[in-house]
This record gives sequence, structure tokens and C-alpha cells, in this order.
Amino acid sequence: MIDREVYLRLEHIESECVASLKHYLSSRLAQEGVALIVQSRIKSPASVEHKLRNRRLMRGHPAGDKSPSEFVNDFLGIRVVLPHVGQLEKAAELLMEWIAQNKRLGLISAANYFGKPASELYRSYHLDLRFDLDAELCDKVGAEIQVTTYLQNFFNEISHQLSYRQIADRPGVASLLTRVASDLRHLDDDVAALFNHSTKEGY
Repeated sequence: MIDREVYLRLEHIESECVASLKHYLSSRLAQEGVALIVQSRIKSPASVEHKLRNRRLMRGHPAGDKSPSEFVNDFLGIRVVLPHVGQLEKAAELLMEWIAQNKRLGLISAANYFGKPASELYRSYHLDLRFDLDAELCDKVGAEIQVTTYLQNFFNEISHQLSYRQIADRPGVASLLTRVASDLRHLDDDVAALFNHSTKEGY
């Protein structure tokens, strides 16, 4: 179980990490005129239970078969949101630098779901991390950081709400979501082209 003390410690870590990350990225991307947004959340007890319940069912275990050692990999979630896809690679490089300097977080894995999408509905640079400086947290919870675009962030919010309402997998809804995702991919490319054109023209 994740107790109140873990939540209190993570609230402090969340505010510290978000402030540090936003300052680091903003100071290095400011000269390129990048208007980034940094969002964060700590998974609620209900969301934690929902995730672990689904994980147990997928593994063929009873939904109520709780284990004290169950690890929540995305307990702390941070999302870096940028105007267009052309800015993501640079931001991801800076993010890796920040992680190396931060010391509190250690990288477990990194994946580019823009270059190689995990599904039609998810496009992001995705990093899984652990809390290296805290032995107790390290065994219980982890963090994830996503780097994505304004448009993909908008889509993520929509699909997340539909998923929690348990209607995202309905045939009509699922096909419509796939179409919206495809349209937004094309719009993302168009927005990047607009920014590239304005840069060439010197605006």
C-alpha cells in the first residue's frame, strides 16, 4: 500500500522537480522562442488502485489479490508540452541533461513514440524513472516524463477522460478516436512547417 507519508514526500519532490525542470528548459530554449508548458500530477489512490487492478487481471490474478510489493511506475507524472514536433528532439536532449544533473531521478528507460508509435493513439517522448536517492520510494513508486506537442496533449486529455468513463473501447468511439489521432498527426506536421517557414523568413 502507498501510505500518506509517501504522498507527502512526493508532493515536495513534485514541486521541487517541476520548478527545476521548467527553469532548466526555459532558460535554454528561450532564445529559440519556445513557449513550453510543464504539467504534473501525483496519481490519486483511486487511480493507483484502478491501475493495479487492471494489471492483476491482465496477469491472470484475482483483482483483489493485493501485494505489498506492487510497484507503481508512473506515480509521479510530468509532461512537457511544446508548440510543435520540430522542437521535441532538442527538448528531449535537454531533459536527459537535466536528469543527469538532478541526481534525484535515475533513468530506467526512454522511448520515442513519435518516431516509432506504440499505438495509433499515443505520440510522445516517454521516459520512465526511479527515485535513486530515496530507498523507500525507489521500491514503491516511480516517475514518468512525457515530452509532447500542444495538439497531442489535447488529444491525450480527451482519450484519458473517455478511458476513465469506460467508453473509449466502444466500436464507434474507438474508430472516431483513431480518426482524430490521424488528423492531429497531420496538423502537427503542418504546424511544424509553419514554424519552419517563419524561421526561414526571419520572423
